[in-house]
Amino acid sequence: MKGHWDAGEDRLDAGERRRLEWLAALLAALLRGLGATWRVAEDRAALAAARATSPSGALIYVFWHNRMLMLSYTHRGRGIQVLRSGSRDGQLIAAVNRRLGYGMPAGSGSRGGAAGLRRLLQGLRAGHDVALTVDGPRGPRGHLHAGALQLAALSGCPVVPVAVASRRLRAFASWDRTLLPWPGQRLVLRYGEAELLPRELDGPALECARRALQERLRRFTDALDGELGRPVIPPAPEA
Repeated sequence: MKGHWDAGEDRLDAGERRRLEWLAALLAALLRGLGATWRVAEDRAALAAARATSPSGALIYVFWHNRMLMLSYTHRGRGIQVLRSGSRDGQLIAAVNRRLGYGMPAGSGSRGGAAGLRRLLQGLRAGHDVALTVDGPRGPRGHLHAGALQLAALSGCPVVPVAVASRRLRAFASWDRTLLPWPGQRLVLRYGEAELLPRELDGPALECARRALQERLRRFTDALDGELGRPVIPPAPEA
């Protein structure tokens, strides 16, 4: 199955790599410091129910890119596998997440993308959760790529919608409208119903499943935002 796994690798020289690692260390420290002021209300009962549906116990978390900063903090240190982009921004995010305790298999280039998918499959079969920003790495915002569904079909592990929000936060003017709560905020972290997918999933069946999960994740996330009095962030217009 052809999927959304490949992205060009931006090569960094030694000086650029040192600067990237320095910046990643700083950003990870800042996120830890800010996150330490948050109060996280996680629905652990829903998470346990989702895990009970997985043959290996592993889950594929799916969420929108604009929630990534919050979830990078709330799920730190759990050994979750995250496929990284080969772009400069992707490499910076990967370096930050490594410092937060995530596994970061590469997913760049045609060979790298296939290798990254294989590593995610290996991780799932070994019982490690995987997290995917399903409209990343470059959008369009709120439009779900099929890669998570393909990974679920190949692995036999369920996809689980994830949403997180707080009442007071900053929405940045980025393509995804990245969200970052103010210090001292209460974060509400929710898990949707787990969904197992058939192994043979391609063509029209794959597109149907993609649209269904996209709509489910939109509604799930919008409902949490509405509950907390937050304005809904609409998806980008259809191309």
